[in-house]
Amino acid sequence: MDIQEVCTRLGLKDVDELAGLLDFSDRSSLSILKKMGKKLPVSMAKKVVICADGINELIDGQESKESKIKALRRGWACILKGNTNSLIPLRSNISIDLPEYNPSKLNGQSFFHSGHILGDEFYPFLKNNQEVERIISGKYLYQKECLKNMNSNGIVQFSVANMQQTKKYATNFRYSQAFFENRIVDYLKEGGEIFYEAKVIHYLDSNDKPSKYPIGTQIIFKTLKQNNSNEDLETRLCNHVFIPNFDIDFEISGTYKSYYEFYQFGCTDKYKDCFKNIKNHKSGKDYDSAGNRMFYLVLKNSKNNISGIFPTLEKAQNILGDITNNKLSFDFNDLVENRELEADGIFRFTEIEHQKVFDYLKKQKAIRKSNNGNYFYPAGGCIFLSDRDVRDLRLSFDNGKETLISALEYI
Repeated sequence: MDIQEVCTRLGLKDVDELAGLLDFSDRSSLSILKKMGKKLPVSMAKKVVICADGINELIDGQESKESKIKALRRGWACILKGNTNSLIPLRSNISIDLPEYNPSKLNGQSFFHSGHILGDEFYPFLKNNQEVERIISGKYLYQKECLKNMNSNGIVQFSVANMQQTKKYATNFRYSQAFFENRIVDYLKEGGEIFYEAKVIHYLDSNDKPSKYPIGTQIIFKTLKQNNSNEDLETRLCNHVFIPNFDIDFEISGTYKSYYEFYQFGCTDKYKDCFKNIKNHKSGKDYDSAGNRMFYLVLKNSKNNISGIFPTLEKAQNILGDITNNKLSFDFNDLVENRELEADGIFRFTEIEHQKVFDYLKKQKAIRKSNNGNYFYPAGGCIFLSDRDVRDLRLSFDNGKETLISALEYI
């Protein structure tokens, strides 16, 4: 994917139109900074990195022209003060009306999420959880505006733009909004103080009505006080980014104008055929978009003492319980490329990949041939890689299976 395709998928003709919508203005006049006697460099907002699938494109705001497209920028600016105490985020549980048709991706995540502009992970680092400056089209209004308000802080967001779903070595890796938020929180737990601003960009129609969905989130920060390691946050993280609100698996036929209409009016039934790589669930079985049945592999690691293959993602998650924070599945090919992923839990593969999975398990000595010539042990609607695991779970089984494909027929 290149920057031109990113623009097309956001409903824009080219990168010049995108640059014209982004905010490269001087932030030095903010009242929350003036009250603290703080100043920001005028140059800090002049360049922004576009974070999308497989690209990190730099746009120079000094070369951009004011956009002819009517748009609304809205969000929040605040001072986040770090500390080393154990902090528990104050969950706002913002609930946005999501599209009625919201299919599951192959990794188990829905295409659309209820997203935040200012993440609730930051609430513990605000001096007052309700006092920040609200941004509305370039105007900074100091007010006690509740961040838990759905209309002022909630958005419909593609899940891949909202949360980090893949490792950096996975196909079509992209940096999500959560990627930056989580690393900022990690920094603030070590002390320090930063200026932080997050805003989304909506199209405006002829009546100045905002588009149903924003086209992306613009984030900018500046270290005001170093953390306990005498380190600036900028040494860890790019300080000015734009996270486009699109999914590579949502593709509309036509020109950029077709995407513009999607953001303007939202997802309706006419877009059902635009979703790719979706998970279908039928009679307790999962299938990919091509109709291939999917299975889920779990391997033993330091936290998990069970190895098995499961018919659905939900069943694999139930077996894992709380041993992993990752409730999504990874593609099996990611595991082949990097064994460090084993600790992350769940790996999906299709029935046509059974030989590749079998060969991998033998090579890694994850399975061993029994005296009866068996490698796999179907029991309880699952397949276990050791008869000992079956006995530990107090399940009964009849006969083991010599090949994976014969075992898969059991579930």
